[in-house]
Amino acid sequence: MDGKTELTAGVFYEYTQINRVNEASERLYGVSFGFATDRTTVSVRGWMYEFSEGDEDVFASASVREDEIIRTSEFTLGGVFGLDLVDGSRVILSPRVVAAWRPKDWFKLNAELGFDNWLPSLSHEILLMPEFDPYLESPGSVREKFVTISGQAVLSRMFEVSVSLDYRNASDMVYFEDSADGYLDMMTMEYCEFFTFEMDASFWLTGSLKLFATHTLSYAYPGGDHERYPYLPRSQTTLGTSLDFLSNWTLSVELEMVGEKYTGSNSGDTIAPYETLTVLLEYNIEDYVKVYARASNLANESYEDYKGWRGYEKMFYFGIEITF
Repeated sequence: MDGKTELTAGVFYEYTQINRVNEASERLYGVSFGFATDRTTVSVRGWMYEFSEGDEDVFASASVREDEIIRTSEFTLGGVFGLDLVDGSRVILSPRVVAAWRPKDWFKLNAELGFDNWLPSLSHEILLMPEFDPYLESPGSVREKFVTISGQAVLSRMFEVSVSLDYRNASDMVYFEDSADGYLDMMTMEYCEFFTFEMDASFWLTGSLKLFATHTLSYAYPGGDHERYPYLPRSQTTLGTSLDFLSNWTLSVELEMVGEKYTGSNSGDTIAPYETLTVLLEYNIEDYVKVYARASNLANESYEDYKGWRGYEKMFYFGIEITF
């Protein structure tokens, strides 16, 4: 088709099996189609889902995204109309609206509100988390209503800052709680409200040397019999710097500080705050190929991510990244 239109189609198959205290497996397979122009994107996805060799359920999703329903020199309004088929029987609408307003060249205000729907899975929530025991029954889909407001300001050629406020109301929200076998088990809350405030700032000392910082505050207000949302950090702060040198090299240093986390939905026990230091060195061979070396938790900080589970010790990574 012409250069401004894309048509895609694909098939997918995914199988996950986890053996810890509990044993569970998950299989899904299906097809996807997509159609995109400069302003409009249409996507359709359908799949079969089977949990621990039980009955297969039918799932599907369809969405139409229009990036510029309204566009003026200062204001843009876009939206997404989404439709989800869950468990082969329930149809759920998932619309969202996105707006951007730029009253000045140096300032931009964004807003997004709508609904989201997602199904927890072994591959996404459990597989790469050795602390979590797989659930024995497939959980239901999580329904979220959200509003996000953010602003970005470029105050000079050397300094820019952004601030965002996010509110979410989740139904059937999943969380993880300590169990008698030492693992964490997945539970479900009837509903929970989340408020997140985030501020980012970047300062260029020179054209190649940048300082940056991110600070996030998170609050959760569960409903029903729950008092807290476990393992949500009260605050997270990242301080860092990056240096571009010798044309294709970049050196980055980041200090991440994670605040206290409650360990249970009805417990006042907390995990102590901790800090980790990460150093990353990258070499760009081409625009689409780079090699890297990374050292995580370089100071070998002893900390817990989850109660009774020690965080990662000092680790070194080497690799190559290719972007297609």
